[in-house]
Amino acid sequence: MKGLKERLAEQEAKQADTQTQRPAPQAVEAPAIPTVDVGIHGTNMGVLKKQPFREFDVARTRPWKYHNRNPAWLKRPEQRSLQESIQKHGQLELGLVRTVEGVAGVDAEIVYGYRRSEACRSLNKKFRARVLPADTTDTECMALMHVENKESHDVSELEDARVYQRLLADRVYANQTEIANSLNVSQVYVSRLLSTTPIFEYDWLLAVIEPVIVDMSVRAASTLAAGLKDPQTQRAMRNAARRISDSGQIIAANQLINELIGDTGGKRKAKSEKLVLRKKGRSNVAVITHDGNGNLDLSVLAHQQTPEERDALIERIAAALKEHL
Repeated sequence: MKGLKERLAEQEAKQADTQTQRPAPQAVEAPAIPTVDVGIHGTNMGVLKKQPFREFDVARTRPWKYHNRNPAWLKRPEQRSLQESIQKHGQLELGLVRTVEGVAGVDAEIVYGYRRSEACRSLNKKFRARVLPADTTDTECMALMHVENKESHDVSELEDARVYQRLLADRVYANQTEIANSLNVSQVYVSRLLSTTPIFEYDWLLAVIEPVIVDMSVRAASTLAAGLKDPQTQRAMRNAARRISDSGQIIAANQLINELIGDTGGKRKAKSEKLVLRKKGRSNVAVITHDGNGNLDLSVLAHQQTPEERDALIERIAAALKEHL
């Protein structure tokens, strides 16, 4: 199978051939785009920077299935500021789309640039984006979106957690290790985010979380996820969530835990969870036990490790502690 670099080059050549048969469009200066190269399956993604952009009618696009922008962003002040900036200066940063074939009314799906596209939609402007071929894989799109998000620094960890959950459910990645390797993040980080995903499985909880999810910390989400495991606490959370929903209030992320779990009067016993860092045979050689409230216990059977294994294990323990502290 051809690499993405070759497929992009072919696409660019096809577009150039097509444009020679049409009147030359007015030249438009290309806006700035991320300059980070990403290695995906041995492909140097720097070629993406050389791809010409196209303008799209937003009405003929759709969000990529695994994009990680929560709709709550569209109601935030940051979105109004973005819209005002595009109105005044034009779209200065390009999005990225993957072409769609065989779907009536849809030319492309937005891999990243969802907020920019919605701002353009509200202003009745065309959306500018680099273009990936229709056969670009979801894993390639995910890696590109990951890099762009890390440069923008404003995608929340819970938004990433939700996407990781979808990717695993749809078997885009076979396991957490594949996600970590593909995105060049630690497996401990992926595991930590996925431990929060039970909060997305209850409609009554989502109703009060969705409006503030971009502001919620992983620690807060972990506390809520731990509460769901205890029947008494979950019942109290459900009652509190329904009262909040019925009132029409939006509770700030930093206050939501007290509102949802406060009914237990602090009597809920924190449930411990184990994160196995290394297993040898049937033995858990290195385990971190955490209760969701910031309390950690580390257990290591160092005598079962070779010197080389101990060195590697020390690095993994350090990364795990950094993620949880």
